[in-house]
Amino acid sequence: MDTLISIFRGIGVDNTIVFQGITFVVSFFLVSALALKRLANTLAERDHRIEGRELESKKLGSELEEIKSRLEKDTLEAKKQASAIFQDLKQKALTEQKAILAASRDTAQIEIKSVRSQISAQLDSEIKRVENEVPAIARMILEKVSGGKAIPQKLTQSKNVAPREV
Repeated sequence: MDTLISIFRGIGVDNTIVFQGITFVVSFFLVSALALKRLANTLAERDHRIEGRELESKKLGSELEEIKSRLEKDTLEAKKQASAIFQDLKQKALTEQKAILAASRDTAQIEIKSVRSQISAQLDSEIKRVENEVPAIARMILEKVSGGKAIPQKLTQSKNVAPREV
């Protein structure tokens, strides 16, 4: 022990070291009793809260993933339903379009037949009128060509004369 004391005195340590050691030990136990236990408890609570929040965060993350999955599934289902409704409406529209076109064609055919019969009737009427006027016109032409001489009616009244091709 004398060597230890001589070493301490060699480095400049005196007899107050014992009092300083006792003061340190007493202060340590006082601080430990008053503050370190509270600090240790606070740190333990903090660690416990952090672990709880990490677990809660993981739980919320998994719930978020589940919600995303359901949303994607529901979105895909809604798209399929919308596509089916669209295809159904498209098919109905095409069927209705075909029916409208068929009705329009039928109406047009009826109208065309009606117009054709009217044109045919007008043509027949005009042909008869022209047949009735041709002898008079032919007589006038013959009179002009013959220099005003009277032409017998039997020459201009022939109804069975076929038109000449030019």
